[in-house]
Amino acid sequence: PGGSPGDLEPLSLEQQTYWGMAYGSGLDVILPVTATTDVFTYTGFASHPQLSADGRYLAYIYYVPGSGKPDYGPLLRNVRAGETYTQALEGEANGISFNPAGDQLAYSNADQICKANLDGTQPACFGDTRYFWGWPHWSPDGEWFLFYSNRASGSSVTNLFKSRVDGSEL
Repeated sequence: PGGSPGDLEPLSLEQQTYWGMAYGSGLDVILPVTATTDVFTYTGFASHPQLSADGRYLAYIYYVPGSGKPDYGPLLRNVRAGETYTQALEGEANGISFNPAGDQLAYSNADQICKANLDGTQPACFGDTRYFWGWPHWSPDGEWFLFYSNRASGSSVTNLFKSRVDGSEL
């Protein structure tokens, strides 16, 4: 703080474990926030991991490069049961976050902000295809979203927005 950044230094395995980063040639992921080490391997890239408030579920986005077909989407892992399954969400879901006050998740699919049950059922979305809407985050009480969009500018400039989870009071 208050000074210039120092030189970059590689993180030790212990530091990587602390921050929940991938390690090894297989890019295995360690999840320190679950109170136990949970190592699982997935072919491809995993990004934007989010843990549910109760620590039961982990959601992340996967991408398999060079597969010759679109191989991309959300995965949901039941950490306690050790099971991972593909999540059925509308569009190209990204930016998944869990409702801290209930069993729902939110996500963006580029032109909408959506919420759904953990199994992907009962999706409810708002947005406008003329704009980009991105990565919703829930308020602690589960009543509001904070997200970014180019809605106000109509260009590549993005701004932060707050709305009720149904899109009202934007």
